[in-house]
Amino acid sequence: MDLANRAKTVEFAHQIRNEFPFSALVNNAGILEKEPFEGMTLDAWDRTLEVNITAPLILAQAIGPRMSPGSSIVNVASTDAYVGSFRGIAYSASKAALLSATRSLANVLGPRGVRVNAVTPGWVDSGILTESYEAEILTPLGRNGRPEDIAKIVTFLLSPDAAFITGASIVADGGYTGVDYFMMKEDQSFG
Repeated sequence: MDLANRAKTVEFAHQIRNEFPFSALVNNAGILEKEPFEGMTLDAWDRTLEVNITAPLILAQAIGPRMSPGSSIVNVASTDAYVGSFRGIAYSASKAALLSATRSLANVLGPRGVRVNAVTPGWVDSGILTESYEAEILTPLGRNGRPEDIAKIVTFLLSPDAAFITGASIVADGGYTGVDYFMMKEDQSFG
């Protein structure tokens, strides 16, 4: 399924919404194109936003209103939504937009009893992009996340145990966004 192709995404969403009764939807697809600002193309920008924000919206719009009360949608964002980027401006912008869309979807689907939340992972050893950073693990927990760390949070948000949580984003980054790395280096300089 090519979520960068809007027509195919809409067709897919309309097809599956009538085939299955949904009680859960997890929007986990995403792309990151690391381009320098000077070489960033609008095609890469459009493709990134199409996959990372438009496709989740299309799926939520097609499926959310048909979900029964107690159902849940979970969007997978990124801690990149909270910071500026050097080589991934479209990715950071799309993940920030996804967090805003999550809150808005919670507002419009809440009266139907459908909850919408987000998980916001930091570095996760998923086999994509983290290998070159392993020597520089900078979380207070001393490790990157594991896919199962994120899966457990998604499972919780889909469960009845999260029945009063909607419009929220759970940051799962091992404390990464809570560290000021200049202050950390300053502390390390005192040995």
